[in-house]
Amino acid sequence: MSRWLGVCLVLAALPAVSQAADRSCPTMGVQLQVLGSGGAELAPDRAGSSYLVWIDGRARLLIDVGQGAAARFAQSGARIDELDAVLLTHTHLDHTADLPALVQAALVAQRSRALPVFGPPGNRFAASAVTLVRTLFDNTRGAWRHLGDVVSPMTREGFKIQPHEVRERPRPLATRRPAPAGPIALDINRLEVAAAPVVHGVYPALAWRLKAANKTIVFTGDTNGEGEALSSLAQGADILVASHAVEEGAGKADRLSHMPPSAIGQLAARAGVRQLVLVHRGARTLGRETETTTQIRRHYNGAIGFADDLTCYAP
Repeated sequence: MSRWLGVCLVLAALPAVSQAADRSCPTMGVQLQVLGSGGAELAPDRAGSSYLVWIDGRARLLIDVGQGAAARFAQSGARIDELDAVLLTHTHLDHTADLPALVQAALVAQRSRALPVFGPPGNRFAASAVTLVRTLFDNTRGAWRHLGDVVSPMTREGFKIQPHEVRERPRPLATRRPAPAGPIALDINRLEVAAAPVVHGVYPALAWRLKAANKTIVFTGDTNGEGEALSSLAQGADILVASHAVEEGAGKADRLSHMPPSAIGQLAARAGVRQLVLVHRGARTLGRETETTTQIRRHYNGAIGFADDLTCYAP
């Protein structure tokens, strides 16, 4: 591990042949930057799902790390040592593919403090956040076992990645039917963060909410929009970042996992959000912006943004 890290540090010190322009967001207040606006396809101009929250010029939270997100992170001008946590909506490849690249970058940058990774529990169809990290980095059985010191309890020094499963707390037994569970609150370095389980077919998934400086940003992740948890989480949000993976009229199988434009509009209207940002834009929805806008406008009259990579939005 130490020999490998030394080689990486030497390589990192060499001058780059070319360097992408810095695409950082404005340095005042809360900013949302879309690192990856694409879907599962490999696209030349769209990375997989990934979003960065800046606060006063510092990149504090990374939500999802899809394919190509690590390169977009570098282009954004963000610093890996300033990141407080990674939040995963679910563990599908197009939302987690670049997690190993991010961990490697943290090692090369000699990050010293732990990096928490929060995500959903697992089931027989999908790995939990903890299982994902262990499967990737376990130092004897992991896919990237040469990076195993980041999870090994035997190595006390250096950067660690700390995975956590976000679960609802068990409800006490009662004769009356218990009230629906509210959002699951987390305190991440004095940031107000909350998660809510959402329906994404058979796969465990979470929606996320961040509140900072009286601004609220909510990320739906991939979900069909069923239930009240997401609407409650998004209530009054300044920005709702919604997955736009399927077109209006998508078939039953697609509707088990994703919201068509009309459902996105209904959610935004029910929650009273100020601004809607559409992400996860792939082959099925690109080029349909007029149709999508028409469907959303039947329910929602606020601002609509069709995200591209590295675009910044102010709440």
